[in-house]
Order: sequence, then C-alpha cells, then structure tokens
Amino acid sequence: MVAIKLHELSKSFQGPVINQLSLTIPDQQITALIGPSGSGKSTLLNMIAGLTTPDSGQISFDNQPIFDAANHWNQPPAQRHLAMVFQDFALWPHMTVQENVAFALEKHLTKPELTTQVNWALEQVSLIDFRHRYPRELSGGQQQRVALARALATQPDLILFDEALSALDPELRTRLQLEIRALIHDQHLTAIFVTHDR
Repeated sequence: MVAIKLHELSKSFQGPVINQLSLTIPDQQITALIGPSGSGKSTLLNMIAGLTTPDSGQISFDNQPIFDAANHWNQPPAQRHLAMVFQDFALWPHMTVQENVAFALEKHLTKPELTTQVNWALEQVSLIDFRHRYPRELSGGQQQRVALARALATQPDLILFDEALSALDPELRTRLQLEIRALIHDQHLTAIFVTHDR
C-alpha cells in the first residue's frame, strides 16, 4: 500500500502535456484518471512508473521522494515496487501462462518459491487450470487475467492500469472491473486506472 503525492509536476514534448500538476492519490484505493486520448493520462502514469522523466516537480510514495527534479533524484523503475497492466496484455506468445507469470520472478526466487508464487497469482485470477496453455489458446479476457496475475505475482504496493480493459467487449470489461476491484481491496493495494471510457 502506498499513497502518492505529485507536486508541481510538469512534462512537455512538442508542447506542454502535464503542467504543474499537484495531486494526492490515497493508498489502498483505486483512482481513475479519465480523459480523451492525448490528454496526458498515460504520460502521467509513465512518470509515476519511472518510464518517463518529468521536466520538473516531485513525486513521493508515502512521503519518500522517488523523483525530485530540483535535487536531481530519480529512483529507477525497478525499485518503485509497482506493476503495470497494459491494453495489449504484453504476453510472450512462445511462453505458457505459467512461464509468462514467472518471467519477472525467476531471478529472485528459488524454484519451489517460484512455483508457489506463480500458482498463488494464478489462483487469484481463477486461471490455475490454464497454466500450461499459451496466450493464443486463451480468450481476450483470459489473457488480461494472465497480465493481472503477472502484476500480482511481484507483490507490488501499487498497480498501474493503462487502458487495460479497452480492448475487451463491454460485458467482459464490466465483469473484469468488478474482479479487479475485489482483488485490489483483498490485497490492500493502491491502483491507478487510466481510461477514456467513463
């Protein structure tokens, strides 16, 4: 669980995208960033994740700075204890469900620990019986569940969702929203959900 504080955060590309934004995102809640394409939602998410460097301002997690332009401090993404779930699922097609979920953990855990952690994550999203299948053998909703299991397996404090459900049909999107909300609540996580769909 992590509370996020943004202070006078700015980012420009050809012109300003984020301009002196100050915002507090409470811990253990889902915060939705809603707006049209090109409004800076994904840029903001990428700055929080450490994938894009802000031009100015500060980002803090639980009052600990992870980015501070004035003091030239920028904590690497791998040290921010967060996970991202993307619109395109970002699954390796040549790996099974189990291998996709295990990918980010393999260097950090023993074989028995890895098996336990991957199985736990797949149970959270009701895909334990699909662990030996490949992404091409799954529906879109199942593939998105694998992406969610991969995020949960790292046991992050924060999960960032970048248009994560926009490729799914409305009925499935609604069902997964409810499942994600329950998981975030049960795991006491903080989540930021970027979408253009009100």
